[in-house]
Amino acid sequence: MLSRAENGTGFFSTRGNEILDADGHAVRIAAVNWYGLETRNASPDGLFQRNWMDMMDQMKSLGFNTIRLPYSSELLEGGLAPVGIDYGRNPDLQGLSGVQFIDKIVDYAGQIGLRIILDRHRGPAGDGPNGGGLWYDGRYSEQDWIDDWQMLAARYKGNATVIGADLHNEPHAGASWAAWSAAAERAGAAIQAVNPDWLILVEGVEIHNGDWYWWGGNLQGAATDPVVLPVANKLVYSPHDYPNSVYGQPWFNDPNFPGNLHEVFQKQWGYLSSQGIAPILLGEFGSKLEGDSKDWAWLDVLIRALNGDANGDGVTDPGAPAAGLSWAWWSWNPSSGDTGGILSGNWSTPIAAKIQQLQRIAGQGFVPNQVLHATDGISESFAGGPGVDTLLVGGVSAGWAVLRRGDDVFLVNRATGETDHGRDIEQIRFGDNVLVKVTALHSSSPLEYVASHADLMAAFGTDAAAGWTHLLRHGLAEHRAIGFDGLSYIASHADLSAAFGADEEAGARHFIQFGRLEGRAAGFDSAAYLASYDDLRAVFGRDAEAAAGHYITTGRAEGRSITFDGLRYAASYDDLSLAFGTDQAGATAHFLDRARIEGRSASFDPLTYIASHRDLTEAIGTDARQGTLHWLHFGVQEHRARAGFDAAQYLENYADLRAAFGDDLQAATRHYIERGLLIEHRTDDPLG
Repeated sequence: MLSRAENGTGFFSTRGNEILDADGHAVRIAAVNWYGLETRNASPDGLFQRNWMDMMDQMKSLGFNTIRLPYSSELLEGGLAPVGIDYGRNPDLQGLSGVQFIDKIVDYAGQIGLRIILDRHRGPAGDGPNGGGLWYDGRYSEQDWIDDWQMLAARYKGNATVIGADLHNEPHAGASWAAWSAAAERAGAAIQAVNPDWLILVEGVEIHNGDWYWWGGNLQGAATDPVVLPVANKLVYSPHDYPNSVYGQPWFNDPNFPGNLHEVFQKQWGYLSSQGIAPILLGEFGSKLEGDSKDWAWLDVLIRALNGDANGDGVTDPGAPAAGLSWAWWSWNPSSGDTGGILSGNWSTPIAAKIQQLQRIAGQGFVPNQVLHATDGISESFAGGPGVDTLLVGGVSAGWAVLRRGDDVFLVNRATGETDHGRDIEQIRFGDNVLVKVTALHSSSPLEYVASHADLMAAFGTDAAAGWTHLLRHGLAEHRAIGFDGLSYIASHADLSAAFGADEEAGARHFIQFGRLEGRAAGFDSAAYLASYDDLRAVFGRDAEAAAGHYITTGRAEGRSITFDGLRYAASYDDLSLAFGTDQAGATAHFLDRARIEGRSASFDPLTYIASHRDLTEAIGTDARQGTLHWLHFGVQEHRARAGFDAAQYLENYADLRAAFGDDLQAATRHYIERGLLIEHRTDDPLG
């Protein structure tokens, strides 16, 4: 077994040289290349000998957690007839097109806890990379290449089993880094416009500044000309590296071999990880591990590097990825002339020497994801578990409504009122690619629905059954919202917390009977409460109900309060300021969903912003909220500085302020706004 304890939830992102799952855990992708779909056979290799699912089960059992799956542009056109398949062993593949083969592999991979990286191996179907070394050729243009990626990105959007796109296999020959990196940016941006969840894998080239390396392995150019994508924290560099038996490169004949390999790897691609620039996924490496002793030496040094020992001193380097560098062994298939496969020639028996070496760079096991296809609703329930379970619905999202009651999910056709329900579904994806994350929905209560509408309170009072019936039969078609939150209402009032605890139905009932007449409101912000405490986010994630329940039962007694300010978080970053403006709920949701992965924090200091501009000091004074709102409304557009005022220098300038405030920068800033600038004419410029 290669794999360790299971992680791998949701879609992956990056932070520095780490790859992280949706929960922020560092992961190592430990993949195997399973080729065949990119060839004229138009099918995964080995299906003449074995069942396709049996082989995937074996990949999982050997500890691989991901399949790098090569394909050709020609395969996606659907004109190639698959060959090399024993349909007696694989009856469910009869009549499928190439992209439908990919669908089957993706679906089963999700069920057993494997992930998929799609690899555009070549344009026309065939063996190896494109003959000209470029991502386009005489038959398939760059735009064809991009269009194919956008089609696949849309096809698998919302399916967390597909984690990444390896944009093109082994650029070489006339592919310069400048041209290739620019093309990778164009393709990556096009993919992200359709599907922002994927990792974007960019390989190297063959030659840079006169220095030759393996096809796709030379990433020296990324040091000064990095790939930049519109959606940050998704870029992974993916070089290829091979041993002496594949080709006798000059570094294998260096007098210092194999000691020279540490420097070779670092120069070509390892520096990107060791300097914390970006993660590395070694997309191809392999050997038959038979007669060539240099192959064994090469693999030993390479494995040490993948475990974070870049200089070969036998110690994991400071700052190395916590889970190790990621990799994809070439290949599963024993038919590879260069390297052989993980399997021996009988397509069944693993080669023990290879498995033993790969155990030194074991990855984690990944949790299963399940996908249910449905056209008319939820026809079955999932088993649940830690993975992401997705329902695919053929209809467009505007025609449906999704409700959650506890663990039950209700899918309602707005036009017909038809209702179906099931359990343990995390997300629903509609035919127009709209994705509804069920776990982020507030659990619907019939009395909360009634409490959201004065006419329904008058008509039904606290009759929950009547309220639920009205919601399903009429309310959804009328686009009525459930705006009242029973737990938030209880959490907003200490006497109700003491009386009802976390009973949301009791909260809704009280509001219907008494609260509206008493002028009570539901003012507690569960999302902001979660955002205020790391320990609560670790336990509850985005579950707003659980957060409100915690505050009612525990948080109030612990003296907890809402300290997170979504507006200050948005104001801390130009892109968030432009994206959310004064949408505090949207900014808070972004913090809960993305901040930990992207390494963001609420760092905006409204008093420093005010102090940095005389007109704001005169107009706003020390009103921190108005300072934040001014930045969000006007500051970005007016190209103002967030933090031009130097509180430390201000204190340094004046002994009386140091005596009064010590090193309290906030107090110094407040003094400057209230008195220092306009009344006492003090400055934060250094005094000579």
